[in-house]
Amino acid sequence: MKQACTYTISDVARAVNGHITGNTAGNNPVRLLLTDSRRLLSPGVTLFFAIKTRNNDGHRYIGELLEKGVRSFVLEKAPRDLAGRYQDASFLIVNNSLDALQALAATHRSGFSFPVLAVTGSNGKTVVKEWIYQLLSRKHSIVKNPKSFNSQIGVPLSVWLMEPYNDMAVFEAGISRKGEMERLRAIIRPTAGIFTNIGPAHDEGFSSRKEKVREKLKLFTGCDSLVYCGDHGLLKEEINMWHEENSSVRLFSWGSDPSSDIVIKEVKGTGGSTRVSMLAGGSKFEVVVPFSDRASVENALHCVAYLKLLGYEDDFIKE
Repeated sequence: MKQACTYTISDVARAVNGHITGNTAGNNPVRLLLTDSRRLLSPGVTLFFAIKTRNNDGHRYIGELLEKGVRSFVLEKAPRDLAGRYQDASFLIVNNSLDALQALAATHRSGFSFPVLAVTGSNGKTVVKEWIYQLLSRKHSIVKNPKSFNSQIGVPLSVWLMEPYNDMAVFEAGISRKGEMERLRAIIRPTAGIFTNIGPAHDEGFSSRKEKVREKLKLFTGCDSLVYCGDHGLLKEEINMWHEENSSVRLFSWGSDPSSDIVIKEVKGTGGSTRVSMLAGGSKFEVVVPFSDRASVENALHCVAYLKLLGYEDDFIKE
């Protein structure tokens, strides 16, 4: 039987530097994290984070969740009117609920030493993450983001899913403004990375496309390796500059440039599929991708490059 991590509200208080009011015994079990009251599943082991956003405030839903059986909360202000009515409920008071969520996820992440792959870029993050999961799930017990949970809230909720029975993780990370990626890197702490591409998505949050690339590259500080396509000129240029200060990271590129680790020799569409011929480690290699559009082929080649980096045999990759 798979064993899941279980914390208590006291454990959480220590991780986020918070103060418990209400039921101060601190023994309420915490297994599931919740930020959206509509997604409640198991009230008895749920910890609700009341997070303030531009459009909503999680503090509005505390009473509703108490009625449904939730007994553990992270809040920015004490619910004095409710604490007396629900004396078995614990309310953990913090300065900022989102900061607390991220701090708890970072503490949870620190308990694991297996490989963690992080994926970022303007497009293809979710597809590449899901394909890596599909390609390697027969060989590894992999944890990943549900759907496209790649935001400041989605990433900590995803990292919280790491369990002792896993032996690999793949998480995508997305940002929309400067300063966000450093927070996500501290939570994910990846050992390897894939930078899919760079495009106009979220340009408005940055002073330039270069600044956006540099912000995204912060995710890979401290990684062992980074996979990218060298045919994206701006991306290649910025990665090489970044590598001057991060020389311990192994760069693993693919593309048409003869200096690439994987050199693409020919891309030929055949009906609804694409045949890609390449040179890897001096040896010829060929795969057939069951897609014909450029984006899907690029996403698939990111996956091929990552499997090559890990040392998987050609036959396994082709299959």
